[in-house]
Amino acid sequence: MVEDCAFCVEVEEGLSFDPVLNSLGAPRLPRILGENAEFIVLPSLGPLVDDHLLIVTKKHVPNFRSAGAALRSNLLSATGQLAEKMVLRSGRTALVFENGSQLYRLGCVDHLHFHVLTLPAIIADRVLKRFSTDDLLSTAEMVAAPIRMDCDYVVLKIGIAQEWAMMTRPEIDRQLVRRLIAEEQGSPAGWNWRDAPNLDAVRLMVGELGPVVESAGFRRTTT
Repeated sequence: MVEDCAFCVEVEEGLSFDPVLNSLGAPRLPRILGENAEFIVLPSLGPLVDDHLLIVTKKHVPNFRSAGAALRSNLLSATGQLAEKMVLRSGRTALVFENGSQLYRLGCVDHLHFHVLTLPAIIADRVLKRFSTDDLLSTAEMVAAPIRMDCDYVVLKIGIAQEWAMMTRPEIDRQLVRRLIAEEQGSPAGWNWRDAPNLDAVRLMVGELGPVVESAGFRRTTT
């Protein structure tokens, strides 16, 4: 556990933790929907849609680049299973992403987590078209792909059967994908989860998405 890491604290204590939001009076919420030996699943504090979930490693790992092959493989498998069940529930298109920072540039929360959500197909397609990719990779290639330490990166997958896209640049906005989704949905100011937390939406997801998470193979931790 890293003491000043928000996700490490949440894994340990079971309550949402963000020093900025909590200092402004936001309550700490029990939001962990499910877990397995390696990961927890919880709703985003600033959801872009009504099923915006995060898969977070229990062990402190800074990002996907830092993860070993076994952890990468298990994360991609768990993410795929969750995305498939979410699509069955919503009838929309799955989108999975992580923004990663270069070695000495801090990210938003430097603890490995993938965003998993579903979008209307037309919006998902517009997001993909705005996303400049360096490589398209199979899941097997993603497990082994080296990511340069001196670059920011984004990994992205849209749709259940699609390949992964990876973009690396000397500097990428750490909230790039959130910005693109918010803009394509017509609410460009809503990308920043710290400026636009939605705790009511978090409570709704905690109440409604537990069965979906459980059906993806995670053990329920909330009722």
